Amino acid sequence: MSVPKGKTHKGNRRPIHSFLFTIVRHGVTDANLRDIIQGHKDVPLNSEGFGQAVRLGKCLAGVHFTHWYSSDLQRAFQTCTAVLKENKHRVLLSSVMKDDILRERNFGELEGKTWEEVKNLAAARKEDITKFTRERIESVPAMKQRASTFINGVLQMMNKHLNQMHGSHKPSRDGPLPPELHVIVFSHGGMIREMVSHIQDDLHCTNIPHIGKMGRGSCPNTGVTQFRFDLVANVPAPTIDGINCILFFDISHLKEPELRPGTKRGSRDGRETTPESSAHPLVRHIASGGSPRSSQERESARPNPIEETIEAIR
Repeated sequence: MSVPKGKTHKGNRRPIHSFLFTIVRHGVTDANLRDIIQGHKDVPLNSEGFGQAVRLGKCLAGVHFTHWYSSDLQRAFQTCTAVLKENKHRVLLSSVMKDDILRERNFGELEGKTWEEVKNLAAARKEDITKFTRERIESVPAMKQRASTFINGVLQMMNKHLNQMHGSHKPSRDGPLPPELHVIVFSHGGMIREMVSHIQDDLHCTNIPHIGKMGRGSCPNTGVTQFRFDLVANVPAPTIDGINCILFFDISHLKEPELRPGTKRGSRDGRETTPESSAHPLVRHIASGGSPRSSQERESARPNPIEETIEAIR
């Protein structure tokens, strides 16, 4: 992967085109609420989780996502399905690419246990809790490898599209692709953390917020993180000209009051509003490509004992 420092491609360079990369964490599960370690355990959404996914789907109904990816675990795929069903661009569910590379961290024999049970198990075996945990779960390097493999695969695919469209279109030098490419990915808290880490540490995105004592923190359920990648059409490998973090762990769709039946978002006293003014703030922020916004009031993203210990053994 070619990652230049700054924009060094001048003169008769290939056009620079952008694509959006949106990452969504699955909705909440009963295991989330009970601080049960899920990992690869195939836990479904609960009713609250389905509601979160539907609200996000309604918020993003008008956004045209050109490529859909999901973890094959049902809590992620159910979230993906709910968002897709609300989308106005008639995307077929069969077009979603399910991939086990997007799964949560593998917690092995710890899956299905609460953190208290894990601590008691370590104590019964007279083992240090950190050592006990580290030896039984997927390593951070293995997680990082999965994250980088997936993202690099997406970049290769986008580069292929860029090369094809570069030959068939004549856009302005730094203009958008016709149509704009937009990837959406449904995954899990641990995997999202490693994807963000790869984008910052290895691909050199410099404007990712850091929240709280856990650094990048834990993405809340149905939290939205989004990046804009600027690529130079290049063969055989994509060249990254810049990456901008647009959204970070955003859950504004969960804070927006639900509309009464027959009420249009943004209407006042029955008067119509423009599409721009009536759009959900999350959609307006996506469209503006503004500076990164994160939901600081992150009750649903509080570090639980599992996450705090996992962070300690990275």
